Amino acid sequence: MSAPGDLSPAQSFRHRTRLNSDRVYSDWQPSIARSFSAKTPSTVRNRLITFWLSRKHRIKIYVFIFALSFLAFFPLSLAYHSIANISRARSQQALLKPKQLLKTASVSNITDRRKSQHASTLSRSLSNASFHEIEASSPPLSADEPLPTRTGTVPVVYRAVLERLDHLNRQQEALATLPISIPFLDAETDYYYSDKLSLSALCSDSPCRFLLPLRIAEQESKARIHFLEIIQTAKRLDRILVLPHVGKSRLGLCFRWSFEAYYDGDLLRGTLHEEGVRAVTLEVFKYWLETKSPQSPRGQLVSLSSKAEPDRPGTMKFTDDIDRLIASVDTEPIKLQDPRLPGCFGDRFSMLLSSDFTPMAIYPSHTLSRSLRKQAIGEEFISFLDRKDIRNASRFPSLENILVNDQPEVLMLDWGMRHPIYYQPFVGSIAYSPSLELLAKKLTSPSSPYLMIHWRMESVSPDVLPNCAHDLVDTISNLLHTPNLGEGIQKVWFAGDYPVPIVNHLYPSSDQAQIPTRIQNKSGTFRDFGEKHTEAVDILVGAFREGAELKRWYITDLAAELVRMKEDNGLDDIHPEFLTDSGALGILDKIVSMNAAIFVGGSKRCGRTRSLFHETSD
Repeated sequence: MSAPGDLSPAQSFRHRTRLNSDRVYSDWQPSIARSFSAKTPSTVRNRLITFWLSRKHRIKIYVFIFALSFLAFFPLSLAYHSIANISRARSQQALLKPKQLLKTASVSNITDRRKSQHASTLSRSLSNASFHEIEASSPPLSADEPLPTRTGTVPVVYRAVLERLDHLNRQQEALATLPISIPFLDAETDYYYSDKLSLSALCSDSPCRFLLPLRIAEQESKARIHFLEIIQTAKRLDRILVLPHVGKSRLGLCFRWSFEAYYDGDLLRGTLHEEGVRAVTLEVFKYWLETKSPQSPRGQLVSLSSKAEPDRPGTMKFTDDIDRLIASVDTEPIKLQDPRLPGCFGDRFSMLLSSDFTPMAIYPSHTLSRSLRKQAIGEEFISFLDRKDIRNASRFPSLENILVNDQPEVLMLDWGMRHPIYYQPFVGSIAYSPSLELLAKKLTSPSSPYLMIHWRMESVSPDVLPNCAHDLVDTISNLLHTPNLGEGIQKVWFAGDYPVPIVNHLYPSSDQAQIPTRIQNKSGTFRDFGEKHTEAVDILVGAFREGAELKRWYITDLAAELVRMKEDNGLDDIHPEFLTDSGALGILDKIVSMNAAIFVGGSKRCGRTRSLFHETSD
């Protein structure tokens, strides 16, 4: 059989034809090839020489071509196996049972780990949702039975599985729109587990209707009490409560951190379950917004204020029989630029704006506002939300007769109350995050008794602060020098709303270049900070210097202890931005205060103590 007409050297080697051996040789040694093709009398001798030369060179050529082929084949083989493994993994994920689908990957940096948590959680949700569909339509596979391959039965992926995969993709995109919200990387939390991502159980007996807190009045200590009132409101309205985000010592829609960054979410969910209150995280609610079909959910803004609002044009007024509450209903739907909406609303939740409903504001009448602290208006508030005439007026265009079950899917609540609205408080409580509890325990280690000073200077006249500082030093000295009372105490912990780290007062100004002087705001409302505040803290710290009356003890604060832990690599698993959050710092101070052997708070003349006093007493 003859060789092909025109072959490259590699092709000649592959066909191994003696007929083209001279061509192979001529391609690599052209000068010798010319002597081979010339017609001379010594043809036999030249052919013998050429034969031996070509044989030697052919070995080199064979070796070279073999090496070249190996180098080309090796990466192609690796690529082929990688593609085959990916395809095989996808086939297994589509055909295996749900318990075999999930393998959580571990990553090193914070962003990748949280993305991995999202992906692994969503895979769990997918497998739980599609398990029955796959088992019902595909032949069962035993644990030892190999998957079908190209040499056997072709794998079959059913349309239901493809739809679930698309559902998974949309779920991932929905959750990815929210920023990273879990500050504790090492927290053993099931915050994103599939049972909380699945809304089917929550909405099985009633429609998916939510109560979404947009804003909650006041800072963390009191906002936590207001949130218990919102829980009761969700229960009475039979709506699913959306747990707000937290940040800067506030609770609301637009803050950075998840609810569980401040509070014990698992404990609260157990209490809510016992009381028959349904609740979901903001991440789950965001997913519901992104994936709900066939129509977009409709939202309505409802504001509850503790102050009577001035009359505004374009509103209708309603009141109750005894003129205690007033409901003001807009005649036009709300616009995206309306200042009553929080700043992040347009970017994250604009799909809730509906032309079907207009905003509603409920507030006390002038008569009631004077005694609102002692009045419970919760029942009237609930009845206003369900009154037929008010509901008709809040529809756009206004309706004479309300439609059956025609309520907004999302009630967006702006909570501006400063006092409880229900006679009976909610039976449960909201505990602080176990991760913050653990961090506070590490900050106070080694575990030995300590004295806690909690001094809130906000709303105190600056002129009295220096005298208050002298009185505070006298009080501390008497306590620590009292036999048995101050025994074992070596550390005095300073906490409060003073924003400058105590270490800045311990060292002369010439040495402060070596010390970080970053101000840590612990209160969002403490703005009148000045020289008198600094002077007062200087007086306190001066009592602990060498030669002073409290020289046997040393004074510290949260900033100094966080620096110590950071140097010991004790903060590697906490998002660094969370350690600058005023709410997180305030909660840590409170936890440390509650565990102190001796607690010293400010007097009525020198400080604000009510909120923390109740917490430490409890």
